[in-house]
Amino acid sequence: PFCDHKAQDTKVSKLLSAIREGFRIRIVYRSTNEETEKKTIEVCPIKLVMRIDTLYLIAADETYAETHVFKNYLVENIMSVVQTNNCAMTLREPFCVYEHYKYAFGKYVSTEDPQTVTLLIKTGWLKTQFLKSRFSPCAEITEDKDKNMIVTLKLRLTPDFKTWLFGVLPDVKILKPESLRTEMIEKLKNTLKDMKA
Repeated sequence: PFCDHKAQDTKVSKLLSAIREGFRIRIVYRSTNEETEKKTIEVCPIKLVMRIDTLYLIAADETYAETHVFKNYLVENIMSVVQTNNCAMTLREPFCVYEHYKYAFGKYVSTEDPQTVTLLIKTGWLKTQFLKSRFSPCAEITEDKDKNMIVTLKLRLTPDFKTWLFGVLPDVKILKPESLRTEMIEKLKNTLKDMKA
């Protein structure tokens, strides 16, 4: 499944081997932020997941015992992988990819509290997209008294979601939350100001 991905076969093989054999790995990782220096981290690899055409290593780092939160590492940003002789930690419960990505939109996973977002959908093509899309938890689709489609989502307001929402603003009306509507209005004003400059 990784044959078309730019991650090197050897790196993927090392990661899969460590997961199967139950060993911790030491990785040299550089964050997507260009100003971030590469750092060496020891993690317990749990799973490789392809999401939105991007390959991620899901792993538990030293904070897992306290937080019970798994971290996502972009495989293409892993500079090197070394398998250690240390056994991986025992998980409190089996890893569940659906729980990990619950309330997520797009690539990013966040620990922020999920919010309820309610949108009035104005165009047919976007109605079709919502009817075909899968969300976790499921999107609630209803109609108002004027037969307009109303979509209610419970998700985390990640950069992916805000970028997507900004792109479809002509086709939706943000009903809730008010703070999100205000943020999008400000973003529109700043974009218009930049375009006129």
